[in-house]
Amino acid sequence: MRAFVRRKDGSVAIEYVVLAPLFFVMALGAIEVALINIGVTGVRAGMSDIGRDIRTGEAQCLTEVEIVEAACRYSLVPYCSSDMSVEQSVVSGGATTTVASVDGLDAGDIVVLRATYPWRVINPILEPYFADENGAVEIGANVVFRSESFDDQIC
Repeated sequence: MRAFVRRKDGSVAIEYVVLAPLFFVMALGAIEVALINIGVTGVRAGMSDIGRDIRTGEAQCLTEVEIVEAACRYSLVPYCSSDMSVEQSVVSGGATTTVASVDGLDAGDIVVLRATYPWRVINPILEPYFADENGAVEIGANVVFRSESFDDQIC
């Protein structure tokens, strides 16, 4: 019996079997967090770009659906057009109004664009810690800007 206990031939295989699942779970968790951060960065970049286009008058006739499509082109998130939602509001003279399109912005209007996107959590072990009841992490971006003076277009 003493000879069996002292032998160390299979100890590495046993250690691998015990530690490998923990390592893989940690690696998949790190990849999941990195993917979520990439999604956040993509949504922020997309909203920043579309906000710049609206602010300068390049995209002043866009509806909410067209803003979502344009923000999705700029961002790198999967299934963006069907899942992303954009809220728009204009602050003019101290009053906030929700608008369906950015048509009719006056120079100096303060425009608030808020995009939200439900990022689906891939790793089921991390889902209870990151996700909501639908299995998604709500990522989003806010863009606030004062519209500039530009020639009016007929939308």
